[in-house]
Amino acid sequence: MPTKKDINKDYTIDDNIKEDDNNEDEDNIMEETLLLKNNMGYLKARKKSSIIRYFKGKYDDDITRIRCVMLLFYPFRNEVIEVHNNENILDKYKECKEEVEEEQRLFEPHPEFMDFLENIDKENIEEDEEQQEQLDNDFVEEDTTKPEEVQD
Repeated sequence: MPTKKDINKDYTIDDNIKEDDNNEDEDNIMEETLLLKNNMGYLKARKKSSIIRYFKGKYDDDITRIRCVMLLFYPFRNEVIEVHNNENILDKYKECKEEVEEEQRLFEPHPEFMDFLENIDKENIEEDEEQQEQLDNDFVEEDTTKPEEVQD
């Protein structure tokens, strides 16, 4: 049950998460800690690896795509200033493009294959839509009264 200070938290239940997925139990956390910069806290090492969900989104334009790529694959200290409010994000991306793409390849080792799968998916959707449209048109043609069938 949320308290007053927790009122803005999202308590949505995710059916895809199993109890085992949240491996932050005491048996999994090691004593080794890593101090974050600016005294922002500590990280504790895990015995068992965790998987971070990865999202490859659909982008409206190049600037949006570049902002997302920079967020995922380029280090920054202040997300708002360095990425979201940065008018020169395109120039920044051009400066560090090789570094970003190298980091991206670690998570997307076969982007051509992923694009290929995405294109197949799009083609299948378009094909399904065309077939449905043809079925709809056939139905309308069968159901429509022809002028010679109408009597005055």
